[in-house]
Amino acid sequence: MLKEVLKHIEQRNRFLLTSHARPDGDAIGSALACGQILRSMGKEAEVVLRDGVPRIYQPLPHANKVLQTERVNGDYEAAIVLECDSIQRTRLLGLENRFLINIDHHVSGRPFAHVNWIDPKAVATAEMVYRLAREASVRITPDIAS
Repeated sequence: MLKEVLKHIEQRNRFLLTSHARPDGDAIGSALACGQILRSMGKEAEVVLRDGVPRIYQPLPHANKVLQTERVNGDYEAAIVLECDSIQRTRLLGLENRFLINIDHHVSGRPFAHVNWIDPKAVATAEMVYRLAREASVRITPDIAS
C-alpha cells in the first residue's frame, strides 16, 4: 500500500495535510514531517488543523506555519489525513469532496479514503511517514526528523 500512496502523491502537486482534533505528538509530528517530505519532493503542502498546534509542540520546526481553521478552503488536489479513523475525527469541514489519502497505525483504523494505508504493526504514524520518505528517496533532514 505504501507504493500506492506514493503513486498518488507523485500524480498530484498541491496537498493539504491534517490529523485529528485535539492533536497529540504523533499527529503533530507526522503532519509536520509529512509536509516537509512533500515539499522536498517539489510539492506544495499545507498543514491544516481544526485546533491548531498545542503549546508544547509549538517549538517544532514549521509549527508556526500550521493553519488553524474550521473549514478547508483552497485548491488542493488531495488531502492526506494522518492518524484518523474517519474525516469526522478531524472536525474540519470541507474535506468531503476531496481526494483523500488515509495514513494510520491504529488497530481501530478504518478505510474511509480513496487510498487507505493502515498498518497496526507500526508503532506510530510517524514511523509510516518515515517509511514514506525512504520509499520516495527523500533525505531525512533535521527538520523532518524533529
